[in-house]
Amino acid sequence: MSPELRISPEDIRNETLPNGMRVILYPMPWAQSVITSLGIKAGPAYEHYNTRGISHLVEHVISDGFKGYSTWPEAEEAAMSMGGSIDQETGPDYMMSQLVTLPEYASDSLSYVHDMIFQPYIRSRDLSLQQQVVVQEIRDEMDSPEGYLERLVERAIWQDHPFGDGPLGSIPTVL
Repeated sequence: MSPELRISPEDIRNETLPNGMRVILYPMPWAQSVITSLGIKAGPAYEHYNTRGISHLVEHVISDGFKGYSTWPEAEEAAMSMGGSIDQETGPDYMMSQLVTLPEYASDSLSYVHDMIFQPYIRSRDLSLQQQVVVQEIRDEMDSPEGYLERLVERAIWQDHPFGDGPLGSIPTVL
C-alpha cells in the first residue's frame, strides 16, 4: 500500500452516543465513495437454539420496504440516484445494512440506513414471501456440496457454540 493510502489508528474516531450507539468514523480521503453501515447485535449468537435463523429472516423482511420506500426496488433506485448501492447481511453475531454513495450524499445516507433498520414496513405478505425465499436459501446450501461442507466444518470447529449453526437457521425455525 502506498504511503498516501495509509491511515493511522489516530485517524479513526470511535464514539459512543448518549443512547449507547457506537459510531466509528474511518476516513479514507482518497476514496470516491462513502460507505454508511449500521450494524446491530443479532444472529445465532443472540438467538435461542429453537429460533436460530430468525435474525436472517428479519433481515429479509425489513428489506421489502421501509420509511420512504414501499418496495426494495424503490429503495435500490434511490440508492442508485445517489450513485451507490445497498446491501444487507446477517452474520454470526450481527445484522448489517449498508449504503454506498457518492461523497456529496453522505449526510443523506445516515438517515437512509437508519430508516432501513429502524423503520421497516413489515407486512404479512412480505413475511410469507420471505419465509419461502429463506427456505430456498437453506435448501440451496444443503444441495450444494460446498455449502453442505461449510456447515459441517463450522459445526466441527464451533461444536455447541451458536456460531456453528450459521445465520440461515433451519426450515422449521424459519416457518
